[in-house]
Amino acid sequence: MKKIILAVIAIMLSGLCFSNTKVTLEIIGSKANGTNLYISVFNSETSYKERSFCYSTKVSAEDNITYVEIDLPAGEYLFSIFQDINKNMKCDSNLIGIPKEPVGITNYDGKGAPGNFNKHKVNIGTESKKISIKLHKL
Repeated sequence: MKKIILAVIAIMLSGLCFSNTKVTLEIIGSKANGTNLYISVFNSETSYKERSFCYSTKVSAEDNITYVEIDLPAGEYLFSIFQDINKNMKCDSNLIGIPKEPVGITNYDGKGAPGNFNKHKVNIGTESKKISIKLHKL
């Protein structure tokens, strides 16, 4: 009987260690004009530099605020978003690389060039978390 109880406890604890956390993204400044928001999630400096996201999705843009729920394991993440205004499924930029479409990054105020992963990362623990990201037209 003790072995069964210990086995059940071990299974329950392993589920806690490997469970995902619900992250709610509040994307501010979107426009409901039939376009999509493309969301990329990076989990390290290397993945951010190489544009090798650990998670991505697209959602229909809503007027002013769009909410998106994502389940992620605990860790450090950078969230990057753009609204595809011309519906070509990519973030268009000018000749020097400045985006022509609205973009948002965690912990970015829209002033100057975005920084590295460490500047824009957020820590996701085991508690549900809401993250607000404002879209900027640069």
